[in-house]
Amino acid sequence: MTLRLFSRLCGLVAVVAALLVLAGWAWDVPALEALFPGFPATQPTTALVIGLLGGGLLSAASDRPPARGLARALSVLVALICVATILAYAGFDIGVDRWLFPDRVAEQRFIPHPGRMGQMTITCALLLAFAIAAKARRRWPRTAVGAATVALLLAAAASLAFVFNAGTAGFASVSIPTAAVLAVLGAGVLAAPPLTGWPRRLTLDTPGGAVSRLLLPLAVLTPAGIGAIALIATREGYFSPDFRLAVVCAVTATAFGAMVIWAADRIDALEAARQQLRHRAAEAQAGETRLRAVADAVPGLLFEGDAEGRNTYVNARYLAYTGLPFDELLGEGWRQVVHPDDLGPLYAVWIDAVREVHPVQQEVRIRRADGAWRWFMLRAAPARDAEGQVEKWIGVATDITDQREAMELQRTLLQEVSHRVKNSLALVSSLLGLQARTLQDAPRRALEDAAARVHAVARVHDQLWRGAGMREIDLSAFLTDLCAAVAGTAPQHATRVDAEPAVVSADLAVPLGLLVNELLTNAYKYAYPEGEGGEVQVRGASAPGGRYRLEVTDRGRGLPADFNLAGSRESLGMRVVTSLAAQLGGELTAGSAEPGARFTLEFPLGAAAPSSPE
Repeated sequence: MTLRLFSRLCGLVAVVAALLVLAGWAWDVPALEALFPGFPATQPTTALVIGLLGGGLLSAASDRPPARGLARALSVLVALICVATILAYAGFDIGVDRWLFPDRVAEQRFIPHPGRMGQMTITCALLLAFAIAAKARRRWPRTAVGAATVALLLAAAASLAFVFNAGTAGFASVSIPTAAVLAVLGAGVLAAPPLTGWPRRLTLDTPGGAVSRLLLPLAVLTPAGIGAIALIATREGYFSPDFRLAVVCAVTATAFGAMVIWAADRIDALEAARQQLRHRAAEAQAGETRLRAVADAVPGLLFEGDAEGRNTYVNARYLAYTGLPFDELLGEGWRQVVHPDDLGPLYAVWIDAVREVHPVQQEVRIRRADGAWRWFMLRAAPARDAEGQVEKWIGVATDITDQREAMELQRTLLQEVSHRVKNSLALVSSLLGLQARTLQDAPRRALEDAAARVHAVARVHDQLWRGAGMREIDLSAFLTDLCAAVAGTAPQHATRVDAEPAVVSADLAVPLGLLVNELLTNAYKYAYPEGEGGEVQVRGASAPGGRYRLEVTDRGRGLPADFNLAGSRESLGMRVVTSLAAQLGGELTAGSAEPGARFTLEFPLGAAAPSSPE
């Protein structure tokens, strides 16, 4: 239950109690007039004042100005009734005692002033009216707490007088139902907003608040309990009334002394805990200082951000490199030092990483203090707390400019070497072709075939050098580009390529490319009649067990009836094909495509580097 709700509940209790008393007077129900059976009746004017105070308390707890204005108006009305009653005691009676139910009020006997509030009730009502008005205006909150506290103490004293059967007279005379409701109103006013003073101390989530919530009820209830026990013991004859005071004082002093010792132990424990926290804080500060020193020594631009990715710290090297002050690099200040062409992609990647909570790795250019742009590899990752929530982001940007330049130089050199090798192979192929023109029949065909194969090697090398520096080749792109290059030598044929992606080492790509080249050129030469064109298809697909299936198919005249792939030793082309298949560790088969011929090679993608052909 919140304190605001408790305050409203206290006001509601007062309003209900007042309505019950007034209903008892209206319909002559003595049990309702007394509110508590067996006690004297509560006067109608007292019930009216209690009801007005309860309504004022209900309105004062609201945040709406009109409601608080009503609370102030009801408080003023209570004050006027109390002042009129005080004047009546002074001899200036304006009949306030007989405003409600005058005939029934006059029937009360043995009451000096029928229908009139007692002095104690008037005092408590004035104090509560002032406290409610002050809290409704949100002014003098501490004075309001003081007034409500005095009213609560007076009502509690009157209630305890009845509990101890002490009897009251004169100024202290007040019925126990009225005293109980006034005590409830006092508690409700203390809990009403704005909360301040000692009531607020009870709500604090601090060691002092916890101790107060434990000790205050004990301090309030202990004297009353000890007094009640002493009174019962006296009535039972255990000790005389004169000795009772000494017993009450001794027991009360013992109880409060125990509370003091307990509070002292608690304070010592809290002080020890505070010292331990200070020690841990000092250690944490020293650890943070060491971490900052390490961060400043890191050979990179180190940064730290909050859970939303905004910079909260950058190291000294970051400041020295950019030449910007610390404050300008906090938040999203890093954006001003990132190259405009890299800022958009980096920002999109960064926002996605923060939203999806995953590490970041991105190459960007960052401006140096002298205006030069250098390449950095930026890496960042989230750091989580004990509950698994993102607490902050930690990242570092490492200069990779020299590495990129070295890699680019290496790539350029590799491409240059590959280009020269390709040109040298092309030159050898041309020389073989020229030499073949000087020969006839079988020697000439042998040299022409040799020139074609050397040219095929150059063609495969040409495809590989485009990915210079790469240790792995994607078969889909490699076969597509290679077949396109081979098809350029036979434009009358239609070459179709459909190869699924697969990755092989660059060493495997060379024999595989030569095999495809040999099968394609054979299909161009022998599948269709001389001078006529046709279709040749190359298909590649992944096979079970980490293998790859490659097919070269034509729609021509097909293989001879007596064709035997294993026994084709007189054909240099078939010997080359079978030798290359063996290098790849694959299984080569030949058959009919109905119509045409189909050559199928199934080989492992993860085969070791091939050996030299036989």
